[in-house]
Amino acid sequence: MSVTARKRLFSELDFENGRQFKVRIREKELNEKSVLREAKMNKIYEKTRAILFAGANSLNSNNLKKNENSSDIKKSSLPSHGSGCRRCSQITLEKCYYCESRICSLCLVNCEVCDNYYCSSCCLSTFCGSSECSTCLDCLNRKN
Repeated sequence: MSVTARKRLFSELDFENGRQFKVRIREKELNEKSVLREAKMNKIYEKTRAILFAGANSLNSNNLKKNENSSDIKKSSLPSHGSGCRRCSQITLEKCYYCESRICSLCLVNCEVCDNYYCSSCCLSTFCGSSECSTCLDCLNRKN
């Protein structure tokens, strides 16, 4: 018994004869070549914007709640010596007795030895017996 291979006719390979082929079309190809591409892109754009604005709004509302509840003094970008207070945004006319930098009344520290007012850089916390007291650099130098 001999097996003979028959040659295919062109009509058998032609697509018009009713044969069906599996064709996979990915969503990416649909989005790139679709007639509704512009509408789909607008839908994705609007969804992305909605998510971004929802996140920004929730972040803003969280910051407002945090600012209302906290009584912390915000740090500013002002340097500590000569031009202002480090912990708050108000620049007042009160000066440190030692370095003469302008600082706010909240940041002034009273030296318990000489009773003058200093900035936190010029007055250090020391132990006076069993308690903690603030002493300026001048008084510390006089002790030593």
